[in-house]
Amino acid sequence: YHSTSPLISGALAAHQQFRMVKILSLNVESGFFTLVVSEDQHLLFCNRFAADNAQELTYLVLFTLNQLAILPEEIKVILHGEVTPYSPVYDELKRFLPHLFFGKKAPSMQYAEEFEELPEHRYHTLLNTFSLE
Repeated sequence: YHSTSPLISGALAAHQQFRMVKILSLNVESGFFTLVVSEDQHLLFCNRFAADNAQELTYLVLFTLNQLAILPEEIKVILHGEVTPYSPVYDELKRFLPHLFFGKKAPSMQYAEEFEELPEHRYHTLLNTFSLE
């Protein structure tokens, strides 16, 4: 599977979990990020972007929402990957996106004890690839 598959699957499943009509899932990596936008459990947009800094990443997220005619206050944003509540990426996104949250472990999956130490959002795509079977 491609790394976007569990991100798309998780975004579509999040509609039932969060009872939100529009969801933006953002998987942050070093120098890149993957953006998935869905509405009513339908994929609207998926792309991987290169971004050198938090401002560039935020600009690309907001530009994408603008192109899809979605206002920031109309969408729940779920963060995954290499981002923390203390990172510049989080700080910059929080300025413009009022419904910004970190992803959680899939409730349908059971994880080994060793994963208790890891932030739930950190390895979302890797840990949830199994659920695509």
